Amino acid sequence: MAKDEDEIEEVEVHEIHREEVPVEDNSSNMKKALAVLLMLAALAYDASPVDFIPDIPIIGWIDDAGLTLAAGINLIQQFVGNQNASLVKLLKYAKWTFVSMVAIAVLLLGGLIALIVNLIAK
Repeated sequence: MAKDEDEIEEVEVHEIHREEVPVEDNSSNMKKALAVLLMLAALAYDASPVDFIPDIPIIGWIDDAGLTLAAGINLIQQFVGNQNASLVKLLKYAKWTFVSMVAIAVLLLGGLIALIVNLIAK
C-alpha cells in the first residue's frame, strides 16, 4: 500500500540517555590478597639462604630477581583500579615474558652446571 504524499507519518523521537556505568573491577579481594602473599613469599625467598641457584654474584641472583620482579609486577597489576586498562594488559604480557625469560635462563644455567659437573666427574 502506497501512502499519499500529503499524508505525513508522525514519529515520536525519544532521547536515550546512557548512564555511565563504572567499569567493573575484575580483580577480587582474593586475588589482591594472593598478590600480597606472593610478594611476601618472594621477599622471604630473597632473604632465605635456600636458593635454586646458589648466590654467586650476578648469576645466582637471577632466580631471586626473577621471583621478586614477577611478584612485584603481579602486585601492581592486581591493584590497578581499572582492570581493563591498557596498563594492566601491558603488565600482564610483561610479567609472563619476564617469567619465561627467567625460567629459560635458570634452565640453561642448570644445564651448564650439570655439564660442568659431568665433565669434572669424568
